[in-house]
Amino acid sequence: MQYRESKPIESINQSELFIKKVLEDISENKKYRYAIIEKQSNALIGNFIYTLVGTQVCKIGCSFEKKHWNKGYASELIKELI
Repeated sequence: MQYRESKPIESINQSELFIKKVLEDISENKKYRYAIIEKQSNALIGNFIYTLVGTQVCKIGCSFEKKHWNKGYASELIKELI
């Protein structure tokens, strides 16, 4: 969590506020959040966020469970997005 923009969610209330903000961001065409699913196991292993910064600029961030670090998943994700 050291490099994430947001802190961990620790309560139901924080979860509700987070979901509300995610829906607002989508409806305003600002940010999109996606699950990252491992092909072999079909398991959720992380997530990424795609943030529109301008008409031709975006910011991409991704998070993975620690056991999935250094396996090339982020590189594969970025290549697919490009």
